[in-house]
Amino acid sequence: MADDDTTRQVNVPTEGTPATQAGATEAGTQAAPPPPPKAPKTPGAGMTLPAPLVVIGAIVLVGALVFGIFMFMGKSSADDDKKKAENENKELVSDNRDKDIEIEAANEEIAELEDQNASLSEQLGQSEEFAAALDGVLGTGVTAADSLYDCALTAYEFVLNSISAGVPDVGQAQAVDDRCLSAEDNYNAFNAAINELINA
Repeated sequence: MADDDTTRQVNVPTEGTPATQAGATEAGTQAAPPPPPKAPKTPGAGMTLPAPLVVIGAIVLVGALVFGIFMFMGKSSADDDKKKAENENKELVSDNRDKDIEIEAANEEIAELEDQNASLSEQLGQSEEFAAALDGVLGTGVTAADSLYDCALTAYEFVLNSISAGVPDVGQAQAVDDRCLSAEDNYNAFNAAINELINA
């Protein structure tokens, strides 16, 4: 019996159970005193500025920022205007140069047209002269043709009459001679007129 009691006493656990630990924690929590209240700040303990100075400083800072922004924007706007004016000036110079080139080309075309007009006028004058010369040559040719026809007709009649009569007519023979000589002169004049027209 004694052995059983001893064995039981030995097997008793020495660590506390969860219930025992929880009880001990709660007891410790209840036993801890509350923290002491914070002491109120005393005047002059920290760096503080008066409210008017803070307001004035904020106004000055905002004013400086606004002034700086306006100055930057004004400078940027002036630079943009200057660049815009320079670009417009370059464009105007380029346009003027292009127009000068176009005017020069137009003047050259006008000069060429004037030369062509003068050449056409000269050719027209020459054409009128040529037409007049050609008309004269044609008139000379018509006269030569008529003379040759009269010569041939008179000679043909002379031959027929001579055959019929058996004796040639002296007067008719003279007429043939005169007409054929005139036809020869007119033919020579026609050839001369043609040669003059060709060599003109």
